[in-house]
Amino acid sequence: MPQVKKEKAKLKTLKPQDRKWKATEEKEKKTKKLKTGDELLNKIQEVELPDMEEDGNVPVYDDCDEIRKKINFFFLGEKIVTKAAFLRALGDVNSNNLRSFMNLKRGAGSGAANVVYRTAYIFFEKKRILEGGKKTKKRLDNEKTQGRQGFPLRHDNGMRRVIVGIRT
Repeated sequence: MPQVKKEKAKLKTLKPQDRKWKATEEKEKKTKKLKTGDELLNKIQEVELPDMEEDGNVPVYDDCDEIRKKINFFFLGEKIVTKAAFLRALGDVNSNNLRSFMNLKRGAGSGAANVVYRTAYIFFEKKRILEGGKKTKKRLDNEKTQGRQGFPLRHDNGMRRVIVGIRT
């Protein structure tokens, strides 16, 4: 907060024309940043995944917690795109779905049935391929343990229903 106060005090000492110039300069920087973010999203969407099936399904090899970390880093760390642009890149995913997925922080499979899990995995996999990144050790281990199907796209909480009938 002290940084913001210093900048405001600095702006007050400037002449009105200089203040306007400074505001215009900041607006141009923000526009340029958003433009590069949109370009990045377009490049990511053009990437073809090698293991995508005809129906558009892809085996998912990152757990839900890993996808949440990637989403948080993408917004908080890189700050290149807006949340709305990211949701459009995922395929017009609803912001409520994203919020619901991000709030489920109870385990690796928690949120697997949410549409954000699969679409965000595809997005970040395309981003990894575009940037030429290698698969992480955790990812390679998941490929070995999960097999060709990947993680299940529903959360198994271990609860089962048993119907007991009376025999006569």
